[in-house]
Amino acid sequence: MTMKKIDEYISKITDGRDTANVQIVVVDPCIEPMQFTTHFPEWEEEISQQWLELDPYEAAMKKIEDDKKAALAKVAAKNEVTYSEVTNFLPIEELRKGIPEGVNPAQKEQYLSDDDFKSVFGMEKSAFNELKDWKKKDLKKKYGLF
Repeated sequence: MTMKKIDEYISKITDGRDTANVQIVVVDPCIEPMQFTTHFPEWEEEISQQWLELDPYEAAMKKIEDDKKAALAKVAAKNEVTYSEVTNFLPIEELRKGIPEGVNPAQKEQYLSDDDFKSVFGMEKSAFNELKDWKKKDLKKKYGLF
């Protein structure tokens, strides 16, 4: 609609200019040249930035999407327990009989002390963590931690 309005304005010029030679300059928001802003003595850059802000609906949708991504990242991080994060080691018998409170059921083995881990699996935790997922799963099944 902008060009239609410009054409209407030019067609109504009555000051004697040749309407075929009127120069049209397109000014993009927030990168207005000084030659443009000097015509507006009260021009404020901060105000012009508001033109680029998302409308309220788009802003709300973006916030929902960002919150969703943050929540998914938090859940993923919570489910990935590493040896260095575990501070409450539990005996093998307790881990075999169920899922104690605060234990990630997919990584029960990480809650064994170093000595218990080595006596059960016959290797260090670092070596176990290097194994392929299918191999870890088979070992956990074999020793009752799956």
